[in-house]
Amino acid sequence: WQKEKLLGAGAFGQVYLGYDKTNKRYIAIKQVKTYSNDHARKEVEALKAEIELLRKLRHDRIVSYYGAEYNEIELSILMEYMPGGSIFEYLRKNGVLPESTTRKYTRQILEGVAYLHSNLIVHRDIKGNRLILILYPNDANILLDSYGNVKLADFGSARRIKSLQTMSGLKSLHGTSYWISPEVAKGEGYGRKADIWSVGCTVVEMLTAHPPLREYEPLAAVFKIATEQIYPSLPEHSSESAKEFIRATFRRDTKSRPSAGDLLRYKFITAVR
Repeated sequence: WQKEKLLGAGAFGQVYLGYDKTNKRYIAIKQVKTYSNDHARKEVEALKAEIELLRKLRHDRIVSYYGAEYNEIELSILMEYMPGGSIFEYLRKNGVLPESTTRKYTRQILEGVAYLHSNLIVHRDIKGNRLILILYPNDANILLDSYGNVKLADFGSARRIKSLQTMSGLKSLHGTSYWISPEVAKGEGYGRKADIWSVGCTVVEMLTAHPPLREYEPLAAVFKIATEQIYPSLPEHSSESAKEFIRATFRRDTKSRPSAGDLLRYKFITAVR
């Protein structure tokens, strides 16, 4: 492969458009700077192993991974090129999404989440926000293809990339606080139902242009999520099925919070044309 133009730069490095000469296709190349210490090398090797597993996943709602290369200075992650940018970039350009479009994107997000969960993978970082540049920002993970369909990216590998950020002295972007679930805020661990809460936050973001509790500072938002029942406000014209969907995704009890498969049967989703 060969590296071409820079698409974006942010907290963990740069993202380039690349060309895969062997398969004659454009790809995205995420390059993460690392230091040559034992811990960094172990993280890189673990990340490479995870990406090898992710290469085997095939689904219309999942960005494909092609592999990873490491040269002691830099880790290059090779993945599918998504020319449409991220959901947040779309919101920044166009304002809030109509409910019909939000339904479509939510269904596609849930299809991807259900597939990941069926393969025992928890995404851990679902959101349309935290954007730096238009194409392939460093931390956008709900991306649009050239046909206006949604795919999920940065599942599985996100945690180790953040670990490499810390070792390299790079700070994570603000924003995760608004998407975390009560169980994560309380330090109880991250399971599949935490992804469902984050899906609910992303739906709120699509309908209002902001995640829930955006009026609070990050630590205050985490405290409220950990200690109070959250029911985000939706626009007045929102349908009852949208409100029902949001109430379900924001159930504090993980046992009563629906799975991705359950949510695909909700009226908010089945009404998609």
